[in-house]
This record gives sequence, structure tokens and C-alpha cells, in this order.
Amino acid sequence: MEPANSQTKAEQAEAALEAAIKHHDSISDGLPGSWSVETGGDSVILVWSADDNDDAVANMYGDEPWSEWGGAAIIEDAGLREPDDSGGDSYHDHHGDNIVWKWVEWRME
Repeated sequence: MEPANSQTKAEQAEAALEAAIKHHDSISDGLPGSWSVETGGDSVILVWSADDNDDAVANMYGDEPWSEWGGAAIIEDAGLREPDDSGGDSYHDHHGDNIVWKWVEWRME
């Protein structure tokens, strides 16, 4: 008898996204920004972030993280459905740099 999988759906999605990001990072040399996963409760969030001084960021219209810089491929590789929510913003990090970020969220309840 195989042991039951004790991971929650959110933990499984987080692990799948992290593996997909690792694969993407190995083949995406030179693409702007970086990818990360955040979790909270039953939510899993895929985040793309970059310094707003990056030339690609200065010239983007908004969809590039998903359509051109690997986000759609990461989601597909992770085997996840369409996200439940998405958004973006900018902030100043602890070094004073202005960071642009885009995100998509899945609610895994």
C-alpha cells in the first residue's frame, strides 16, 4: 500500500511551480526579471519582478512576463489551470530601487 500524499493542494501547486521555474531558469538566459512563488493560506501566487530601470521593463505594455518572458510556459509546465486573479504594481525595495512586479493567483481551497 502506498503512503497517502499529505501535501495540501496549495503545497502541491507551490512545488509544481517551483520545479517549473527551476526548469525555465535553466533555459531562459537573458530574459528580463525573475520568477518566484509565494503562498498564504490556500493561495499560491506566481510572481515576476524586475528593476524598473531595465530597458525591457521601460518598454513593456504589460503582458510580456506571461507572453514573452516565460510565465505562460511556467504555468503550463506546472500543470495549473487558469489563475483566479492577477495584478501588478511597483514598490521601492530595501535598497531604494523601484521594482515592478506582476502576479497571478490560484485559490486552492
